[in-house]
Amino acid sequence: MGIIGATAAPLFLRHDDFEEKFFLDELSNMLRYARKVATATGCDVQIRYSAPNVLALYQRKNCTTDDFSKLVPSPFLLAEPANMMVEIPKGVSVKGNFPFYINKDGKVYNQFHLQPKEIILQLNKRQLIIDGFSGLVYEKRML
Repeated sequence: MGIIGATAAPLFLRHDDFEEKFFLDELSNMLRYARKVATATGCDVQIRYSAPNVLALYQRKNCTTDDFSKLVPSPFLLAEPANMMVEIPKGVSVKGNFPFYINKDGKVYNQFHLQPKEIILQLNKRQLIIDGFSGLVYEKRML
């Protein structure tokens, strides 16, 4: 039993798998927070890249006009940086149609102001799906 455990354990404990899962959880939390901010403030929230490997939340400086240039503050008081953003770890790729938006009703729309049935963010072996009507965020693992 010990020999089997010693040889099989590394197969289940790859560092990349943990990085991907923790990033997925962090991204899911960020998207759920974006929906809460949009519904609480009544102002749309934009989800986009702020740097090559950083996803961030933005709002308009003036709720209904201007461009999306104001970073949404982090809900964590001791967070560094103080804005809500997540860094994509090495070895994890994120594919999706950025930017996309969440409106004051919690509904998702794309850069063409169309409300898709869902927005799919493809990570390495996982999908993060955002329901277009409700804003519900859930994970789907690819086999």
